[in-house]
Amino acid sequence: MTSIGKYLFAVLRFTFFFLLLGSISLFGQVWPSKGISNLKGNVLQIRETTMTPVKSKKELGTCDTNSISIYVLNNQGTLSRDTFIIWPFDIWPSMDTSITEYFYSDSGLLISEHYCDLGNDFCNDNIYEFNQNGRPSAVIVYSAKGDSISRMEFDYNTDGLEVERRIYSAFVIGGNLLYTYQFEYNSNREITSRRYFTADGKVKSYNIFEYQNGLYIKSIVDPTKGKKIIEEISYVFDEVGNWVSKTSRVNGKITGFVTREIIYKKN
Repeated sequence: MTSIGKYLFAVLRFTFFFLLLGSISLFGQVWPSKGISNLKGNVLQIRETTMTPVKSKKELGTCDTNSISIYVLNNQGTLSRDTFIIWPFDIWPSMDTSITEYFYSDSGLLISEHYCDLGNDFCNDNIYEFNQNGRPSAVIVYSAKGDSISRMEFDYNTDGLEVERRIYSAFVIGGNLLYTYQFEYNSNREITSRRYFTADGKVKSYNIFEYQNGLYIKSIVDPTKGKKIIEEISYVFDEVGNWVSKTSRVNGKITGFVTREIIYKKN
């Protein structure tokens, strides 16, 4: 792939990354949540495998592996590195592995992320900006050459909870507003609703979330067009109290599994 091609691919991939981030984060804080929040015990590393049921009748009851994620935590219990592997390689041969490293200030604030796509041989840096209250107000993505690629902005309420997230297109193609997400919370500071707006201010979808013991267990998606979607999540826990497998059901049908192998620090 040429250097120009790699740059454009980086632009498109990070625009997609921001869209994905806006669509899946349910923790009222910016990346990296990634499902490793609220961990119990001294966790050193987590390996997550995401699977979906095989649709073929001949292979009924089996699953395909979609991806593998490996999270490494530092001595403070925050994420220091994650490796994401697309599986199987024959489907995404040029997007097989990516690695992200996370960097923090002396006070523990996430200040930057270094991302490398090994399959396409390029790296980017995500640099956080902060408001006067010390909360992330924006993330700017820079190429390896230092060029600004794209941007995501955050607004908060008086309780310090994120209430709005704006995602912009790559600067090289205009840097225009793409989508906006707005959030509401319960007394436990958990997101109870999320509205998704297009650039012209129209509501594209509306989500309602339910929790149990701090874990997300149900989402009701009521898009402006189409069928209402109800996603339910069930968990299995280890003896420490961390979940080691979860099953997703959409409108009652199993749609995916995630299994976890957790390595704990030895006392």
